[in-house]
Amino acid sequence: MSEKRKIVIIGGGSGGSTVASFLRKFDRKSEIVIFEAGRWPTYSPCGLPYALAKIVKDYKNLIELTPAYYEKLKIKYHLETPVIEIKPKSKTVVYKTKDGNVNEEDYDVLVIATGSIGRRLNVEGSDLKGIFLATTFDYFLEMEEHIVSRNVKKAAVVGAGFIATEVAEALAERGIKVYVLHRGETILRKQFDPDFAKTIMSYMEKHGVVFMPGRHVHKYVGENGYVRKVITEEGDEIEVDMVVEAIGATPNVGLARRAGIEISEQTGGIKVDEHMETNIKGIYAVGDVAESYNAITGKKEMSMLATTAFRQARTVVYHLMGKDVKYPGHLNTSGVKAFELYAGTTGLINVIARREGFNSVAIPMTLPSNPHYFPGATEIKFKLIVDKDSGRIIGAEALSERNVADLITAVSFLIMNKVNVLDTTLMDWCYTPPLSYDWNVIVESAFQAVKRLKLV
Repeated sequence: MSEKRKIVIIGGGSGGSTVASFLRKFDRKSEIVIFEAGRWPTYSPCGLPYALAKIVKDYKNLIELTPAYYEKLKIKYHLETPVIEIKPKSKTVVYKTKDGNVNEEDYDVLVIATGSIGRRLNVEGSDLKGIFLATTFDYFLEMEEHIVSRNVKKAAVVGAGFIATEVAEALAERGIKVYVLHRGETILRKQFDPDFAKTIMSYMEKHGVVFMPGRHVHKYVGENGYVRKVITEEGDEIEVDMVVEAIGATPNVGLARRAGIEISEQTGGIKVDEHMETNIKGIYAVGDVAESYNAITGKKEMSMLATTAFRQARTVVYHLMGKDVKYPGHLNTSGVKAFELYAGTTGLINVIARREGFNSVAIPMTLPSNPHYFPGATEIKFKLIVDKDSGRIIGAEALSERNVADLITAVSFLIMNKVNVLDTTLMDWCYTPPLSYDWNVIVESAFQAVKRLKLV
């Protein structure tokens, strides 16, 4: 589309920055304005645990898009400038400048990318110093300062998801004794079936991480204003120097709600259509604040991943450029590192597939990463989840001391395109001894599924 428009974006994180950058690649005429409430330019929140672990040497290395980058693209980028009101009728937003002045900016198109807010436990002692959320750049800087100034030796991590796992690893890498308090039998219960999750936990236990399943925090006990003990409902008393709460997040929808934008009662996110447009024409939402849906089950869900935000942002841009490209939903394709082990997942794990009513079967497969004669060969432990009734692939999990991201990405494409296992057995794959094994683990798992399901 050649018309000149003014696109205002609220939020400069993964979703908002992608809309701006991607749109500018196609549209050189329109005015693009970003309002970012925080004090840091666009950075990688996914990298924060690795800065905490000192794998990334400086937190500032995580800054990906600087003000100079936006200036080069002729994008107006306002840091520490929160939008405090959206006025859909007049097509304006009200914002507050660094010096406290309140101004208005008009728009033709508005994109809401206000992210999410980390959940906190509301228990006795929650106001003690030394209790942190694992959500933002500033929280991690505060964590860093506390570890150094208080000479932290023992820490509790409350939670069982990716962030809890990554923070636990990071603290252990720094020689801190880590206790992980989680409610279920295993961690990462939505991402990995119990057998794979237990393997991840065993790698972490080798490095001194202590898992405490079936635990619920009752209260925190302090000394001189700092947290010193975690008391669980089950009767544990854990001495600590700090606590990190990583128990999820809620969509930051307050601004949108006040503007009359429809919020889902089911998910808590902003309701959007297949183009990521809200109930008010010309206003879109992307990222942690926007509702998504599971591409396999069709159920409305939140998917607070950077990759989901990227895909939603591109959907918005395609629509703004006049293309009828529909957001295809999410598979929550993701991964985690647990010391020497790399783990990846996409689609439904078998436990959840069965819970959702699928007649599913898990096809486990272990193959070498490379031929036995090639130096550095190691195992890839893999699991393909297949719907027996249709023969379609609906999920996959992988563990290895080698990178498994490409394997999982390949399976995500098969799932999105509704490929069945019979066709998958004829998939072409890349092979050369330094890179891979003669037999591809996806293809061989699909072949085992064909035999198991008696499709031939």
